[in-house]
Amino acid sequence: MTRRACKLLAAPLALGLALAPVAVAQAAPGADEVRSAVRAWRQSHARSVVEDLARLVQLPNVAGNREQMERNARHLFILLRKRGFEARLLLPALNLRGLSAGHVGEQATNSIPTEARASIDFRLVPDQSPSGVQAAVEAHLRRQGFFVVELLARLGQEPRP
Repeated sequence: MTRRACKLLAAPLALGLALAPVAVAQAAPGADEVRSAVRAWRQSHARSVVEDLARLVQLPNVAGNREQMERNARHLFILLRKRGFEARLLLPALNLRGLSAGHVGEQATNSIPTEARASIDFRLVPDQSPSGVQAAVEAHLRRQGFFVVELLARLGQEPRP
């Protein structure tokens, strides 16, 4: 990605980050106080935000070099932490996409559901394999007393011993 392309992408991002609290504040109780506080913060920090943004767009595109990618990620973490954000984008994650059990509304009953389902996905990082993460999560669930149903036919895998 060229430096110009980075600047074109970074400018709307910076504007969005600067204005997002104002948009949220408009619907919240005490919106005028929140809006004033955000405006005051933005005005008092404008120079450092622009300086940080300038440093950000100067980072080289290093998609093929892991060491430089990690250096750039550390730089981004520092910039975000300085603004009060905790960045966890490059860490492994388990995302619970949805749960299903029992019924609501007209189908609701006063009984314990006979089955429950969870849909999960993972953010893998370098040196993690999907099968390794799957095995670790399944082992953890079993230690907690849960029964793990294996979807072998759908995944095209052989049963584990």
